Amino acid sequence: MLKGPIALGTIRTGLVLGVRLIVQAATLLLLASTLAPEGFGLYAGLGALAVLLGMLANFGTHLALLRDVSRSSLAADEGLRLALGTTAFCGSILLLVYIALSQMLLQVPDTMFWVILCLGSAEVLFQPFLVIGAMELHGRGRIALSQVLLLQPLVLRFFIVLTVAKNTPEVPLSWYALGHLAAVVVPVSFMVFLAPIIWRQPFRWRVARPPEWGGLAGYAVMNASANGVAELDKMLAARLLSFGAAGVYAAASRVVGSLVLPVMAMMLSAMPRLFRDRTTASRSLQYWLFVSACLYGMLAAGALLLVAPSVEALLGASYKGVGEIIRLLAFAVPAVCLRVAATNILTTLERPWLRVSLELLGWLVIVSLALLFVRTHGKVGLAISIIIAEWLLAFGSVALISRISASSAKSLEGGRPHD
Repeated sequence: MLKGPIALGTIRTGLVLGVRLIVQAATLLLLASTLAPEGFGLYAGLGALAVLLGMLANFGTHLALLRDVSRSSLAADEGLRLALGTTAFCGSILLLVYIALSQMLLQVPDTMFWVILCLGSAEVLFQPFLVIGAMELHGRGRIALSQVLLLQPLVLRFFIVLTVAKNTPEVPLSWYALGHLAAVVVPVSFMVFLAPIIWRQPFRWRVARPPEWGGLAGYAVMNASANGVAELDKMLAARLLSFGAAGVYAAASRVVGSLVLPVMAMMLSAMPRLFRDRTTASRSLQYWLFVSACLYGMLAAGALLLVAPSVEALLGASYKGVGEIIRLLAFAVPAVCLRVAATNILTTLERPWLRVSLELLGWLVIVSLALLFVRTHGKVGLAISIIIAEWLLAFGSVALISRISASSAKSLEGGRPHD
């Protein structure tokens, strides 16, 4: 059950993520009002693409590092060298891919190239190194501290957007993009200064060898596919809607997405134990994680239905209709919470390709339904597509885990002597 170290870890991590939720909410509201729907829609589309490619930059080495450190493996130091070298290599290549895709898919004006470069460098090149540091701390049981590390860029971005809003420059998005980059570079530099010396010795880093790429590929694609489900709708909004309508949708989607943080805290606290423990106790833990995620999701959905008009009032008249989208997306929150719990459990069961297959199916459903519904219903159609896809993913992932658990239980019974 959810007690002892996991409960305490959830509370500590939940407090940190609670601060993150407050900072994200304040930054979101201030940034949305500063950029206006058109600027915010462009920023949301570019940011979603950058986050998605940034998830590939580690190429799964951060999850392998988490696994090795959680098990107190002697390979942990070697895993850190691998993670640093592979991230530097993949991140550099993916930054070039991001610059090309952002101009090709999102039809960004040429005057916004500086914005593309700053957002891409922040999310694709520097943020993955911060993730490596957080995963190392996470594996050693310092979960709340790992989240504090990841919280630092968010806090800095709040003060940056506050400065931009106060000074009202002619092109606020360009100035904020520069600040977005600085908000990642500063904590990464500080972390490197305090980290073990290997961080400051790039000549000791190494890129994955040919036989290792296949094993890491599952974790890499899994990481991207998981975050793709959460970010794909913002990219589709920027592509299929006007930047103004995309900004309204993205504001609603960000508000809804932030409420999943407590479930993330619970799963982050449970993952080291789930990686280590494959007994009946672990299956019992999985059950309670599902129950807790579902109950919280229903409570969060109810809260969203109540606060939606207040959020629209805070954002202002230019974001008219955001309350309607929030109320619609509230029906997806219990499914999102279940999906987050289930897909993280699949990770600890070392079934990355099962998870990837399921999430890529979710991508296909989202894109197909969006192309069908957005033409006739606009941003409301995109919200409906997300609701359907999230519930399909939730049921599918829970069913997969139930089947795996049943298979494991039969294997254990088969090895026992019969009466």
